[in-house]
Amino acid sequence: MDAGVLIAEFRHRGEKRGPGSGRPAKFYSLAHEEIVASVPPRRYDLAGELLAGAVERSDSTGRPVRECLLAVAAEHGTARSDASRPVADSLDGLGYDPRDDGAGGYVLANCPFHRLSSRHTDVICSANAAFVSALSAGASDGREAWLEPLAGGCCVRVGAAHGEQPGEQAD
Repeated sequence: MDAGVLIAEFRHRGEKRGPGSGRPAKFYSLAHEEIVASVPPRRYDLAGELLAGAVERSDSTGRPVRECLLAVAAEHGTARSDASRPVADSLDGLGYDPRDDGAGGYVLANCPFHRLSSRHTDVICSANAAFVSALSAGASDGREAWLEPLAGGCCVRVGAAHGEQPGEQAD
């Protein structure tokens, strides 16, 4: 119940009510909200939102799905960016596991879309790059991001903060 997986409800089992009917029994049922856990963190829900949004936009505009996917991914990245916090915090919260690259930027040690990106690399990694690029640009330490595959990690690389020299870390 504390984790939000179950809901408790108290009710009488039989028809008898009032004095002498005993105390109500406690019944458990599944909560209506979805709970997903994975190690390492995966965000297939986000990938699904991006892909479904792209298909809907393509259907309504007649534009190619790929073009729509990149636009939708960038819009989602912009919507999730937070100008009050560093991009590493936002990336970490999404499961990317950003690690200092020694040049003022970050390599992303985890791909939240791993299974999809291993089967549909070009489509998923392009959308991922558009998403992370927009997310990074809107952070308090505005940064650029681009495709640069990392064996065992994410295909996106995040550069040094705007105006930061390589080797210099932003606060």
